[in-house]
Amino acid sequence: MKKLMQQKIISGFRMKLNIEKLGLQWYLLMVKLAAQPPEKMTKMMAYLKEQESVYYVTSTVGDYDLMIDAQVRNFTEIRDFIVDLTNHHPVIKTVDIILISKEHKINYLPKLTFSSQPTQAPLPR
Repeated sequence: MKKLMQQKIISGFRMKLNIEKLGLQWYLLMVKLAAQPPEKMTKMMAYLKEQESVYYVTSTVGDYDLMIDAQVRNFTEIRDFIVDLTNHHPVIKTVDIILISKEHKINYLPKLTFSSQPTQAPLPR
């Protein structure tokens, strides 16, 4: 491990907490936003950084615009957080809530698969 760090192959670590032992629940909030100027998004991100229950925010591609990871004691806290969030930021169109009951595995690098035979595209004629 030390050698890998010296070679800069490993540049850091992530801590994995058992939040259940801390009496917390993990929620993902999938957020759709109305069109907005960049300064409104900057203001929302600053607001989210101030929230004790928010530990990660991801800008997404697809059906949702943001994914907010939050850890709270119970459903009432997450509901109150969402109400407060939508009151402060009316550009929020919808929020879908997902309770994460267990994280089985997380992989930050995609698994590469190679076949024994390389595939070739047909040559144009």
